[in-house]
Amino acid sequence: MILAEEFRRVEQKIIELYQPGDSQKIHETQHELQQLQKSAEGWQLANMMLQSDVANVRFFGALTYTVKLNTDWTSVPESMIPELISTLLSWFVRTWSGPRFISQKLASTLVLAMVKFAKIWADPVLDVMMSIDQDRPCYGSTVNNEAQLDMCLTRLGTKVGSVFMFCATVAEEIGRVEVSRQDRADLVAALNRSSQHVISLIKPILTADPLRISDKEHAIVGEAMKCLKAWAMVIVSYDTMSRAMPALVDMIRGLISWLQRDNDEDLFPLTTDVLIEVMEWSEKLVPAATIDVLLGVLTSDWAQRVLASGDEDIAAALLNLLVSFGELVAKDVARALDQDRPRRLVSLMLALASGPGVAVVQDAIVARTVEFWELLVEAVAYDEDFPTSSDGSAAAAVTATMDAVLAAARTLRAKIMVPAESDAVRGWPTDAREGFFAFRRDVADVIETGYAIVHARMFADIAADIVGVLGKANDINSSTDNGGDAIIDWSMVEASLFCLNAMANGFGSEPVQEYEWLGRIIEAGLFDRLANDDRGATTQVRQTSVQFIGSALVGYLQTEAGQAQLPAVVTYLFGRLGADDGGVAARSLATICEDCADVLRADAPTFVQAWAQIAAAPADVVDWSVKERVAGGVASVVHAVPDQRDRAVGLIAVVAGVEIMMDRIADEDDAAGVLRCFVAVAKAAGGDAGNNNDHDAIDAELRQRVFTTIVKVAIGSRFAGRLAVRQAAAAAIRQGFKEPQPGPFTFAADAVAEYIVAEVRVVGVPETLQPVYSVACGLVIASVTGAVEAVDRAVAALFEVATEPASPGATDPDVRQGMLEVIDRLAQKRPAGVTSSHLVFAAAALDGPEPGVVRAASRAWTSYFATAVEVDPGAGKQALAAAGRAMQGHAARSVVRDHAAVIRAAMRRIPGPASAWLRQGLTPDSPAAQKVVAQLAALRGRGLSDTVVREFWLLSRSGQ
Repeated sequence: MILAEEFRRVEQKIIELYQPGDSQKIHETQHELQQLQKSAEGWQLANMMLQSDVANVRFFGALTYTVKLNTDWTSVPESMIPELISTLLSWFVRTWSGPRFISQKLASTLVLAMVKFAKIWADPVLDVMMSIDQDRPCYGSTVNNEAQLDMCLTRLGTKVGSVFMFCATVAEEIGRVEVSRQDRADLVAALNRSSQHVISLIKPILTADPLRISDKEHAIVGEAMKCLKAWAMVIVSYDTMSRAMPALVDMIRGLISWLQRDNDEDLFPLTTDVLIEVMEWSEKLVPAATIDVLLGVLTSDWAQRVLASGDEDIAAALLNLLVSFGELVAKDVARALDQDRPRRLVSLMLALASGPGVAVVQDAIVARTVEFWELLVEAVAYDEDFPTSSDGSAAAAVTATMDAVLAAARTLRAKIMVPAESDAVRGWPTDAREGFFAFRRDVADVIETGYAIVHARMFADIAADIVGVLGKANDINSSTDNGGDAIIDWSMVEASLFCLNAMANGFGSEPVQEYEWLGRIIEAGLFDRLANDDRGATTQVRQTSVQFIGSALVGYLQTEAGQAQLPAVVTYLFGRLGADDGGVAARSLATICEDCADVLRADAPTFVQAWAQIAAAPADVVDWSVKERVAGGVASVVHAVPDQRDRAVGLIAVVAGVEIMMDRIADEDDAAGVLRCFVAVAKAAGGDAGNNNDHDAIDAELRQRVFTTIVKVAIGSRFAGRLAVRQAAAAAIRQGFKEPQPGPFTFAADAVAEYIVAEVRVVGVPETLQPVYSVACGLVIASVTGAVEAVDRAVAALFEVATEPASPGATDPDVRQGMLEVIDRLAQKRPAGVTSSHLVFAAAALDGPEPGVVRAASRAWTSYFATAVEVDPGAGKQALAAAGRAMQGHAARSVVRDHAAVIRAAMRRIPGPASAWLRQGLTPDSPAAQKVVAQLAALRGRGLSDTVVREFWLLSRSGQ
């Protein structure tokens, strides 16, 4: 029992807790009070606190009840539960009038009691309702008929707000937890009963004629709306089959009538908020009849008046509702655009997307309208039943739909325009800038899908604007009385090119009309203008224009008409390589060179000359990523030259450009950049199908120069051993392994082996050797019989790094994993090359802690068991014993499957010895172990073995 004097001390502690002070002292006070809350006297203490004159102490009392219910509810005797609930009801009745934070906490406490004692507390909402009505706790209340309940509701008057608060709290708290119908049938039953009472409370209010409810009663209406918003999800989740659903639908429809009471600045946004939330998560509550009513309201003159009223808050609330409603009905609207209301809705959505200001940055609404257009165009494009012809009975609907899609494309294009001022975008906040460009990507999706509906008509509509603007500028500039050059609306041109790029993703096999328009755009002087007129053409404009080349123009430039314009386009791209948009230009140039190589090959010498200039440019003028792509693009053109000798000479010239860059290496990035240029060239100039022995000397010179340069950078430079350098060198060498026939990057196996040995012996640095191990893997697989000794020398050097105790690589997981991958390739290609030392190393790795190492060791052993002529018994015993220990529970869950693979491979090849070796790692004389080994042996490596191993591992882990 807590005495009054002791309680006063506790009360003072609580008061101090809510006052600023020393953090350590506050922490100590919190700890002391928490211990009191959890103590046996906590129940008594909660009651004493709730009687305090200090509001914070009363709140702490409600909180203490919550703590006790969470921690000690099972200790409450069943016979005492009604008394406890009555006590809580009593406190709620005494505090409902305020302060609200106390009554709200007590409401949460009552909900917790409802959850904990659902088997006993049958009707919480009715009990709270009756308790508030009669101003005393009424646990176990009943009503004999609806008339009695209506009388109770009438008497509640303004006190009904506290009941609404409790009902909303029930819904919110229940919504945070998963309530299983099967496991908590008692609680679900209580919720179902309560839903009927909640509806009885709020339905008369929300379905009444708004004109008959006074302004003073609007606060009660607002509370009813909040309660509906919170409770609707509970009813949908747990009460879908009861009579509550129709009543709920009626109330949602009743809310629509409250929309037109837009003179209440508090109630109107709340009404729209409730409708939006209901539409977003439950279509059941918005049936066709309700949609029709709401469509009528939102497309009425009243809606137009509100949007034009100048009241920003009211208008914004209605706009949000309109957008959400549009998303809900977009698919239905798409099929009915020949009808008045759907057509008016589309007009409204277009108006919303046409607001002033930059999208996202100044106009937040337009970004939300995109979802409506996405749903609408997807509904048409992906609906197999949607009519696609403008003939017949559906002609009006099809025509209206196409007109709407075109109008949306034009409207949204206007909103993705980047401001012409070059510094404008940089001045935006980061979130706004990212949001704007995300909006552009969303619009691109709408345009791409819309193009699948309207096809060439949409393309022509957008392309014609570009041609018109450029043509008008040309006319003005050619006029003799013009005082200066015409100012081109580059923002519009850029947005239009952006849209054409999106449509290009959906081009068919022969987009004849689209290609005609692309030709007109080039003929109108787009690239001449961009090359010679800097006024207004921002970096964004130039980036989009070069993207336009690499996407929309690629196919066109391969046509007879496009080939004539190809030189001008390529010249423009080369001119952009040193500019801000150089990276994008290089990507487009590489694409054009690869796709149009057969057309461009006649000009291969010109491309090589241009490449020499690019290669000689300093890195701060043309960066390495640009040089890499240009090298690959030029190599594609040269590789298309039909004569083998001319082709080889051209590739030597490309390589010479890379060699020029050797003298400009100043740091690790430069060194890696040189090597990555070789990778790009190697990818473009693969093995030659038409080898001609007459030119073997030229090919040999080319290979020698390439390999010499790689070795100079990777072995002989001061940046040797750097990870980026090794990665680039490895990528260049490995490219030769991928070639189907010998080519300029198919290096001799002994040369590659010497490179590997040099990386190990000369350069060292084990911690970055992983790329070199990958080269060894490729060498082992690709090498021919005559290179065995060289390959073995390379493998031995790498093995020494991974196993020598004094070597840092012996403890480096990446090095060990790399060596195991080399052993795996040896086992696949040449099992005789796998030594006992290799196998012992691989067996020991199976016991390691690193998943990557264990996985690589597993693959090595699996390959070895599958290919070895005769299995090494010593190493095999060690490997199977390690797998046995793993089965016994020593391995992590992530590698159990890998150990199972080793066991499966061994049992398939040598079931008798494998069984004996596996027992070595299991508990001796264990019946379970004997049984599982027998099972695995009987399965002989079949797929079920994995399940047996995994189940035994689980049993071992659980101690069984």
